[in-house]
Amino acid sequence: MRMLFTVDVIDMSQLYIEENNPFKKVSSSELKGLLKDYYTETFKTGEIISQHHLNLKTNTFAKNLPLVDSDQICPYDGSKMRIKLPSKASMDNWNEDEVCPKCNHIIFEKYNRGKLCSCINCTKRRAAEKKRLKTNLLDAQGDKRELVTLTSSRLS
Repeated sequence: MRMLFTVDVIDMSQLYIEENNPFKKVSSSELKGLLKDYYTETFKTGEIISQHHLNLKTNTFAKNLPLVDSDQICPYDGSKMRIKLPSKASMDNWNEDEVCPKCNHIIFEKYNRGKLCSCINCTKRRAAEKKRLKTNLLDAQGDKRELVTLTSSRLS
């Protein structure tokens, strides 16, 4: 079962806000209240934007929500992985995919294990694995042909 998101699961010390993000100028305590108001629907999104003097449009509010630093480390560049906070509409189906801020590698949350990361590192790794498997298959087919040839020549 997916994790149900509540504002209580947010550890304010683990929030990451990019420099150009409108939430960057908001203090930690103000941000906690702002997020609580947003997720509990105490105020409409437009009212929250107005109250906190955010340079945002209502339809870009969720897109600009802070990221949460994860305990996971990117296997490619050692960066701390980050998780996007959900919009109000997706709170019940919070996608906890972890994303590397440097190479965009994605560790899909446990309920989406069938998805494949499309970062450059994973793409290269899959291509190398495909090439290795193809080479092994061709080598195996060559060995089989050699065996058939040897067996045929011994029977003659």
